[in-house]
Amino acid sequence: MTADVNQDDLDAYVDNQLDPWQRNAVEEWLGAHPAEAARVMSDLHRRNQLRLALALPGERPRDLKAARRLDRAIAPRGLRLGLPSAAIAATVAALWLALGPVGLREGAASTPPPAFVKSALAARDASDLRLAMLSQPEAPDVDPAEIRALTGLVLPQIPEGWVPRDVQVFPSLQGPGVEMVLDTPEHGRLSMFVVRVGGGESSGTVLAGDTGIAWFTQDGVAHVLGARDDPARLADTAERMLGSIPHN
Repeated sequence: MTADVNQDDLDAYVDNQLDPWQRNAVEEWLGAHPAEAARVMSDLHRRNQLRLALALPGERPRDLKAARRLDRAIAPRGLRLGLPSAAIAATVAALWLALGPVGLREGAASTPPPAFVKSALAARDASDLRLAMLSQPEAPDVDPAEIRALTGLVLPQIPEGWVPRDVQVFPSLQGPGVEMVLDTPEHGRLSMFVVRVGGGESSGTVLAGDTGIAWFTQDGVAHVLGARDDPARLADTAERMLGSIPHN
């Protein structure tokens, strides 16, 4: 990369932080560097996908720039639990952006949903984005023993007929969590987010746009199910899954 256009210039271009003359200069440089142009286009596409997935009211370039700085700070250390670097970037950005409103509407819950529900929604959105990327292959293999050994999280038994499509370890405000995407006969495409939260047992439902959410906690671990389905139906499924989890 030549001295007149550097990585900061490209980041500022993606974040819409340049004036028209600067943008023109960057675009002229990109015209002579097709590989970098393709990467910038991918960054622009990912930014727009995240904004649409999280239903943000307009662009928030400062948040995106901060998310990128946070991503760079985390990426060198890495989460050595099978999380691809691109998924780290998408997840960190999603979690950062998710600090804004996400349109939660209480269902059976008598109190506002716990903070881990917002983390689950961010992980779900990031998974949807990752699965839509050709460069990010699906990772459907589930090894509950390895996940428990490395994260301390005990997964419920997957019901018969459920087909795992993707399993990833995701960062969250509560610590490392496990995000699973499954195809189910009852609920269609379903996400399950598992993270350690402490505290006693609880359960509830909530609506986030057209996504139904049901959660329960047991032995200090939260399990959040999400699908485009009635939250009450998800709650019935969550109750059945609760009995398949061994107590610590």
